[in-house]
Amino acid sequence: MIKNTSLSNLIDDIRNSTNIVDVISHYIALKKKGSSYFGLCPFHPDTHPSLSISPKKKIWKCFVCGAKGDVFSFVSKYEKTTYLEAVKKVAELTNYDLNGFNFNIKNAKSLSPTEQRLVQANVRANEFYTGVLYNDENKPILDYLHKRGLNEEIIKKFNIGYAVNDKYKMIDWLTNKDEFFGDNLPKHKVFNLQELFDVGIATETNDNKAIAFLFNRITFPIYDENSNLVGFSGRDWTGKSESKYSNTKETKIFKKGEILYNFNNIKSANKDFVIICEGFMDVIAYTRSGYENVVGTMGTAITSKHMALLQTLNNLKYVILSFDNDQAGNEANLSIGKQLFENGLNVSVVNYEGFKEKDADEILNLHGNNAIDKLIKTRVDYLTFKIICELPENISNDQKIICVNNLLSYLSQYGDTLLHDMHLDLISSRTKISKESLKAKLQEYLDKNKRSSSGGVNVVNKTLKPIKRTKSTRKITVFDLMYQQMIGYITEILKIILANPSTFDYITKRININRILMTRRQDKIYRLYKSLINPEALPTTKQLYEKIKTIIDAKIKSADLPEDEKQCYEEALKELNTYMYDVEEGIFNYKSNDIDKLISDFTTRSYNFLASYWMSKINSTTDEVQRSKYRQQLKELKENRLKK
Repeated sequence: MIKNTSLSNLIDDIRNSTNIVDVISHYIALKKKGSSYFGLCPFHPDTHPSLSISPKKKIWKCFVCGAKGDVFSFVSKYEKTTYLEAVKKVAELTNYDLNGFNFNIKNAKSLSPTEQRLVQANVRANEFYTGVLYNDENKPILDYLHKRGLNEEIIKKFNIGYAVNDKYKMIDWLTNKDEFFGDNLPKHKVFNLQELFDVGIATETNDNKAIAFLFNRITFPIYDENSNLVGFSGRDWTGKSESKYSNTKETKIFKKGEILYNFNNIKSANKDFVIICEGFMDVIAYTRSGYENVVGTMGTAITSKHMALLQTLNNLKYVILSFDNDQAGNEANLSIGKQLFENGLNVSVVNYEGFKEKDADEILNLHGNNAIDKLIKTRVDYLTFKIICELPENISNDQKIICVNNLLSYLSQYGDTLLHDMHLDLISSRTKISKESLKAKLQEYLDKNKRSSSGGVNVVNKTLKPIKRTKSTRKITVFDLMYQQMIGYITEILKIILANPSTFDYITKRININRILMTRRQDKIYRLYKSLINPEALPTTKQLYEKIKTIIDAKIKSADLPEDEKQCYEEALKELNTYMYDVEEGIFNYKSNDIDKLISDFTTRSYNFLASYWMSKINSTTDEVQRSKYRQQLKELKENRLKK
C-alpha cells in the first residue's frame, strides 16, 4: 500500500494493480476472444456470453443488459454489497496489503509540499475574491446575489466572491508586483507565475502575458473532502457570456471526477439521506431551504470516486436525486440512479410535477421554501421514475411490449415481492395490461434467473488461476483463414459506418460488399444500414444504433419469424452492441487515410478470396450446368477487376 495515501488514491492503486480478468473469473467462467474476455452475464438471464472484459482498460460491460463498470462495481453488484466493501473484497482476493487502512473519510490525504503551495495559492486568491466583493464599485454584483436570494450568511458560508473585470489586477496582487504590499508580506503569501499557472488561477496569452483565468465572474471556491481549497468555478452574471460557468482546469490537486461540491461540509453529518444535484446554485438553494445534507456533481455524471465518498457517510440509507427538470436532467437521474441503485443504495428522484421551472434554485426563488419541501416530500422511488420515463402512455403496442419486457427483466433482478407488486400496479395502469399477465411474465424472468444462476456461471475459479483452454483438433485451411480475414474487414467497415454514418456512401461506392464475404448476422446489419442511412438526413451514431436495435427487437419478438432467423437477429444485435461499445469507448479510431487504405486492402483481398471461392465451387461439383454458372461468376469477377 502507498504510505500516507487518501481513500481515493488507495482505490486507484488497488484498481491499477489488479488484473480484472483474474477477479471476475473468480465468479464466472471466461473465454478469451481477441484482446478481450467474454462470459455469461450473471446480472440477467444470459445464454450466450454477452459480458465483455477489457484487461487493458480494466472495465467490463454486458452488451445485453447494459451493466458495466470497473472491478469494484462488478464485485459490489455480484455480492450485493457496498462499493467500499467491494474494494476490501478485491484487496482480499488479490492479496493487496491494506496495512490496517482505516476506511473512514477522516483518513486525510497528506499533501506534498508542492500541492500545499497550490492550495495556499487558491486560499490567497479566495481572499482577493471575497474581499473585493464588498468594494463600493462592485455593489452591482452584491445586489445581483441578494436578488438571487443569497443573504450575507449564505455568501459567507459558501465563501462566494467576485473575480474583478480586470485581467491583471489579481495576478499583480498574488505576485506582489512592484511590492504593492511592501516588503513585509510573508513569503508564503507571495507566489510566482508558474505556481499560478499550475493551479489554474492564471493563464498565458499568445503574446506570453499572464492574465487571470476568471474575470468579471462570481466565484465559488471548490473544496475536496478534507476541506483543501482545490479549485474555483466562475459564474457569468451578465447573461452575455456563451458559457454560464468556467471551471478551473484539472491540476495536481483538482480532479473534477473526484469532487462532490459541499461534501466537506456534510461528511460528518449523521443524516440518513443525502440530496445530489447538478450545480452550485441548486446546492445553495437546498441549503437555504433547510436541507443542508446536499452535494453537487458539477455535471451530469457520477464516478467511482463519487461513489466511494458517498459510501463513507455515516448512517446513509438513501439518496435523493435532483437533476434539472429537462431531458438531460431526466437522463442523468436515470443513469446515476441506476449506478447508485445497483450499488445497494435506496434511490429516489424529486417530483417536478406542477413545476415549469428548470431546477431547485428557480423553484425556490419563484415559489419559496414550501415548494422545495414539496419536491422532497413527493419524490418517487427510482424504479417508479424509471417506469414513468421508459414507458410513455402514448406509444404503439409493439413498442409497449418491448418496453414492458425490458422493465420486467430489470425488475426480476432486484427487490422483493412487495416491491414487485407495487411496480406491477404502475406498469398495469400505464399499459392497460392486467396485473395477472404481468405477474406471469415476471415469474418467467424470475425462473430464468434461477436457471441461469444454477447453470454453471457462478464461482469457478476461487484460486484466481488462469483458465485452461483446450485447442481445437480441426485443421485450419488457407481458405478458412481468408474467410476469417474477410469477416474481420467487414467488421471494421461496419464499425466505421456506425461511428460516422456519412462514410456509408463513400465506402459503398468504392467496394462491393458481397454477401459471400460476410456472416449472416453482418448481412443483417449491412442491409439495415442501407435502409436507414439517408444522405439527405443523416442519422447520428446513436440514432442509427437505436433505430436498428428497435427493428431487430421487433423482429425477434415476431411470431411469424422462423426460429433460425430469430437466432440470427439475436446474434446480429449482439454484434451491433459490440460495435457500439467500441465506438463509445474509443477502442478504434479511423482517419480518412486509414479508411482509404482499408478500402484498398479489402478490394485486393476480397478479389483473392472470391476467386478462390468460385474456383472451389467449380472443383467441388461434376454438374456441368452448375460449373458453367460458377465459371461465369469467376469471369465477371475478373472483368470487374479489370474495369477498376
